[in-house]
Amino acid sequence: MNKYGFNIVKYAFLLIASLVFSAGCWATEAEDIFSLMHQRLSYMKDVALYKLDAKQPLLDETREKVVLEKAMMRAREEGLSSVSIEGFVAAQMNAAKAIQYRYMAEWMSRPPLTSPEKDLKTEIRPAILNLGTQITKKVADYLKSGKEFSDALFPVFERTLNVENLTTEDKKLLFGMLKEIRLKKNN
Repeated sequence: MNKYGFNIVKYAFLLIASLVFSAGCWATEAEDIFSLMHQRLSYMKDVALYKLDAKQPLLDETREKVVLEKAMMRAREEGLSSVSIEGFVAAQMNAAKAIQYRYMAEWMSRPPLTSPEKDLKTEIRPAILNLGTQITKKVADYLKSGKEFSDALFPVFERTLNVENLTTEDKKLLFGMLKEIRLKKNN
């Protein structure tokens, strides 16, 4: 092979290697976001346990409105379209409630063996809010860098969000809403 042929092979190899590396970074950044979502949903057992012990209802529409408004405000601050984030935040809250309801249903026939270890107001909610802020920021950064959440990432998403009482259907809905998030348009 002449020197030009060798250079073409060498450059083709370097191009393929850089594409593979950049795709790996792309998946890793997305996986970081999915991991934060997993952490957030992992708190739902603690929420359900606290509410069961305190005899509080799982559904708190007033609280949900506040959470949604704050999330949309943070999204706008990060450069996301508040309209496109609304469905995602609602899907997160619905997945969280579904997990809690499934725990409650389980505990009706077999009460939990433990009592709440964490306080809802001083430990759980602040952690959930912090994770929500991180998710919003990372999603915004991800989209600003030109990436998108494609169907090719769903297997990673599904594997990463392995929270007990979160169904495949919950994951599909949540991922579908994540794919809908857009950057806000400049006026």
